Amino acid sequence: MSKRGKTRSRRTEYLLAAVISVAVALFVLEIYSRKTFPDGLHVERWQEPYLGTGEETRMSATGGSPESQGYDRRLFQYTYRYDRDLTGMADRGTFLFRSRTQAAPPRPGVTRIFVLGGSVAWGAGASSESAMWWAVLERELREKLGDPGIFVIPAAATGQVTTQERLTAELFVFPLKPDAIVTIDGFNDLTSLWYGARPGDPFNQGISYARFESLGFHVFHVLGRWSSLARSLLWDAVHSELARNQKRVLEDPVARGHLTASTKAVFTDNVSRLASRCSQERVFCLFGLQPNLALTRLYMGDSEPPVTNINWMLTHVARELQGDLATTRWPEKAHPLDVTHLMDGRVGDYLDPVHLDDAGQRAMASAFADALLSERGKWYRRR
Repeated sequence: MSKRGKTRSRRTEYLLAAVISVAVALFVLEIYSRKTFPDGLHVERWQEPYLGTGEETRMSATGGSPESQGYDRRLFQYTYRYDRDLTGMADRGTFLFRSRTQAAPPRPGVTRIFVLGGSVAWGAGASSESAMWWAVLERELREKLGDPGIFVIPAAATGQVTTQERLTAELFVFPLKPDAIVTIDGFNDLTSLWYGARPGDPFNQGISYARFESLGFHVFHVLGRWSSLARSLLWDAVHSELARNQKRVLEDPVARGHLTASTKAVFTDNVSRLASRCSQERVFCLFGLQPNLALTRLYMGDSEPPVTNINWMLTHVARELQGDLATTRWPEKAHPLDVTHLMDGRVGDYLDPVHLDDAGQRAMASAFADALLSERGKWYRRR
């Protein structure tokens, strides 16, 4: 073999060795990633259409799926089967009602209260469905009114903001002619900064845009279907950028001002418009501004958080919203309920910054039961 041929052969061997080394290194990193980072931390889930996007909530996780809505999966598409008659858009939202789907349609002699909101409204944190605050509320109302025909039906979904609650009410709840609607919200709207979302948008709207507009995100997203390492790299990059964005906004007084004003305006506008729709539909609606751990600690004497802390959004803006809602002229049938003081002295009932354990769920149920019973003439239909 000539000298040139030997040189070329050595280069090929070096290249092959380098490729093998990289492959072995990637294999080792993949094994390490699978053992170190559980898939659940990196798998994103996309919400049902009409409700926007959000992690941890999807149709299949709440009793629905494209197939359950009459769609068949094709190679590049889902297509509808046309195998049923539809009565309206409310048919599309039955997955939201979980185990209470059969109780959702109107029936003679039955009183139905629907619950709107995010994960706290759904009852996340309870040890079982029967311990969720709305199930406790149902039992308490039945007992105090002596009526087993009262049903409290969840229509909440993890991560929802007030914009999505308006859609849920309009498309899926009002058509069912509810007797009352209870809304618990505030926290998710206040924390848009955590996710880099525009106030009022679903909380990971920016990630949803990246899914379709960013080539890098798309490549790692596709690879992540098979590789834990790719998923880890993708979501580490996402969370790092979100942290940088939070720092930028919190350190910029002008940006903070726009964030505060926009959050308050969008929240108040959404709640006010939903209240107006309740009045138009002649439905009694109870709006609850929910508690959170940062606000509870502040009420219990903790020092004010600095404005460059993320808790600034959860305390300063929440207290401003309390004042705004207290002075709002509410339409007929719509009533505000400030339960932000509900957990004063009960910090131990929080499982995290916002979700409540079983004791907290019972406290939430009692507060709303008292409010509903005090206004029962506006929603309760005696049989």
